[in-house]
Amino acid sequence: MTKDSCAIEYVAERLLKSKPIKKAALLNFVGAMFQFQGGISDEDKEVIISELQKRKLLSIDNNGRVSYHS
Repeated sequence: MTKDSCAIEYVAERLLKSKPIKKAALLNFVGAMFQFQGGISDEDKEVIISELQKRKLLSIDNNGRVSYHS
């Protein structure tokens, strides 16, 4: 699993429907999305979340609270 555009779009599309509120819930959500494709490492989850932040789709504050931007 890499931070390829398809994986980011796959996550972003589903994420905007679910919108987990805390970073821990967001990490679990991303992990669950890939459980049937062989799973995903914690490092790859962080990479995907970082890429979503770079694309300004979401932000995470110091308390781990997630905000979504459309």
